[in-house]
Amino acid sequence: MRIEEVMRYLGYQNNQVDQQTMQRVREIIQSVEETIVPRWDFQSFEVRKWSKDRVELVDLPFPLEGESIAEHLQSSLRIYLMAVTLGVESERMLLRTQAISMTDSLILDSCLSAYVEDAADQCESEIRKLIAESEELTFRFSPGYGDLPLTVHQELIRNLKWDRILGITTTNSMMMVPSKSVIAVIGVEEMNEKKNKTMRPCGNQSCEACELQDSCNWKK
Repeated sequence: MRIEEVMRYLGYQNNQVDQQTMQRVREIIQSVEETIVPRWDFQSFEVRKWSKDRVELVDLPFPLEGESIAEHLQSSLRIYLMAVTLGVESERMLLRTQAISMTDSLILDSCLSAYVEDAADQCESEIRKLIAESEELTFRFSPGYGDLPLTVHQELIRNLKWDRILGITTTNSMMMVPSKSVIAVIGVEEMNEKKNKTMRPCGNQSCEACELQDSCNWKK
């Protein structure tokens, strides 16, 4: 994982970080990379029907609901559904560290967040190898972005058997366990399709109406 990403999750921007903190970050990064083995799975689906507020996929028994995801996939011929997790050991590592040092636990949490995103990038790279040279991928779009509901987590985990394959489950509030897990939708488009240049990387048209605008990592 890149140390710059860890510092971003920690909230550092252009501020000078003292050498002691930087050294501790490097040590925890090394510990994470030596201890945690990311796992992922992805599956391909054809688009059956598109409308402005939902996308139906062949062999998926429920639609992806919301104007944001519909706009995201409006030029996609097929899509990939992907899941990535750092597994239960990441949860155990966090609990052990919280009992010893809150400072280290904050650094570790940021390292794990950066690590799961790095694993998601690797998963996406595997998907990219499967598409034609005339095709390209959209950016990753996760439940909770825009108006795609978090309940999609549970539906995807159940129907794609990610609970058995990867050990991912959800809480009553639809948060994933292990917490360092990512589920995302990626569309496959022809390269000459026009892109929506106004959409943010998170899937929103702007930051103003977003509930996470004060804590968003995309803005850091």
